[in-house]
Amino acid sequence: MDFINLVKTIEKISLTHVVFLFLFLVVGLTSYAAANPYITTTGYTEFYISGENATESPYLSTMSTQSTEEVPLVIENREHSSITYQLSVEWNGTETNQTSITLDPKEQRAISMTVRAPAEAATYRLEFLLESSQTAEVDLSTRLWITVER
Repeated sequence: MDFINLVKTIEKISLTHVVFLFLFLVVGLTSYAAANPYITTTGYTEFYISGENATESPYLSTMSTQSTEEVPLVIENREHSSITYQLSVEWNGTETNQTSITLDPKEQRAISMTVRAPAEAATYRLEFLLESSQTAEVDLSTRLWITVER
């Protein structure tokens, strides 16, 4: 009878230890996962023309020759690391302005680019090109069609 009681006691102790160990592992792994989340999304950058300073139209559409205007742009870094961006302005493919901007992860920045209209009256493609430090190519671009008048 003593041997049977001894086996039952060992089974109870072992089962208690197994349950305790299981709970400890569940709590430990859950805590680790919460403290070190796995990045499940692919990084990306948002880049667009903001229409917040608009009066009649949300976007610039006409300019006078040689006049200057401010175009509000927004860049948001969702790449999971700090990135330096090169922002270029082109009128019909001819670069006229360039600036460099560094953003931390999840940082959003509104910037205002000054553009100067060409001397000749015509319709132009005003393009904003965004290139990141991670690639040697243009990552994103946005454009406006501008009618330049005398």
